[in-house]
Amino acid sequence: MARLAQAAAILALVAMVGGFWWFSTGQALDDRFAQCRQDRLSRTLAQVEPPFSLISQDGREMASEEILSRPSLLYFGYTTCPEYCPLDAARNARAAELLDERGYRVRPVFVSIDPADDGLDRIARFTREAGPTMLGLTGSQEQVNAAAQAFNVFHALRRPTAGGPRMAHSGFTYLTLPDLGVVEIFPGAPRPDGDGLDAARLAERAACFLRAADLG
Repeated sequence: MARLAQAAAILALVAMVGGFWWFSTGQALDDRFAQCRQDRLSRTLAQVEPPFSLISQDGREMASEEILSRPSLLYFGYTTCPEYCPLDAARNARAAELLDERGYRVRPVFVSIDPADDGLDRIARFTREAGPTMLGLTGSQEQVNAAAQAFNVFHALRRPTAGGPRMAHSGFTYLTLPDLGVVEIFPGAPRPDGDGLDAARLAERAACFLRAADLG
């Protein structure tokens, strides 16, 4: 009997965990964007929490409600990143241009995770080189940490090494829609090993979400 009770308890736990997994990951497959999802990076539709505020490249404080008031391709990185941040930022800016050609207004957004090193002038130069419509954001370390927490972004200062990257961070791009928050998480631009998503494919995938949300 004891073994039967133990087995029943294990089955109940498995069912509970399975039910939670379905709610947190499988539920998204039944929403209005189900036909647009192609991988398991997505999270369930939800407002980005907690609220945060950042400073724009022109020195203006912006609350998260304003930052996310337009469809956006949002990326966390830093301007002196030696490898992928410039590629990802330029890819996102180009994808926004391709979407604009199709009648979809999407703003590329770059959030610096290195406020100690990235001043407003440096961020303005970086975003200008990536694309003319890109919004650059930074803030105090506390503000940046709060924004990263809202998107579950990992970031940390590395140990100093000659010529090595200053920061370690996750490299996803978040598609956000007004009143919905994050609706999809995209991988980075193509890497030397061939993995990644180029601007044309990113624009195509993002357009599916915008059509489904009737934001054309």
